[in-house]
Amino acid sequence: MAGASNLFALLVIAPFAALFVAGLPEVEPASWLDSLPAPSIKWGTFLSVMLWNTSGYDAVGALAAEVQDPGRDFPLAMMATIALVRHSE
Repeated sequence: MAGASNLFALLVIAPFAALFVAGLPEVEPASWLDSLPAPSIKWGTFLSVMLWNTSGYDAVGALAAEVQDPGRDFPLAMMATIALVRHSE
């Protein structure tokens, strides 16, 4: 059963990976900082997006029974997630 789950996960992720690889030649890092607009924060939109982005963290406890060693794995996964989110800012 786990093999089928892994296969379906791979089938779901494959198009995103293919599009990422296909788009790499179009990336121009030099232009990322060229003309940054003056920031005008729309606080309502900002807060609703932040709430949406962090809404999964509270559900982690419900998944503890699905992991072999949640005491070790969940803190590592949360640290990796937070590091990735902080790095993408």
